[in-house]
Amino acid sequence: MQNTSVHMLFETLKSIETKNCPTLILIFIGRFYHYIRYLEGIYLLVVGGLMLSTFPFK
Repeated sequence: MQNTSVHMLFETLKSIETKNCPTLILIFIGRFYHYIRYLEGIYLLVVGGLMLSTFPFK
């Protein structure tokens, strides 16, 4: 998973270097930010579920 994102980043940087296009940077940042937010949401769901199962309401 890590290897794929690093490879994608490298490819994006290479294409930016050849085309020198700022829109590619914006697209990449937007996708990367969305991906981070998605992972954060999953993380919060998992942690919340674990907390609820570890400390049940009595």
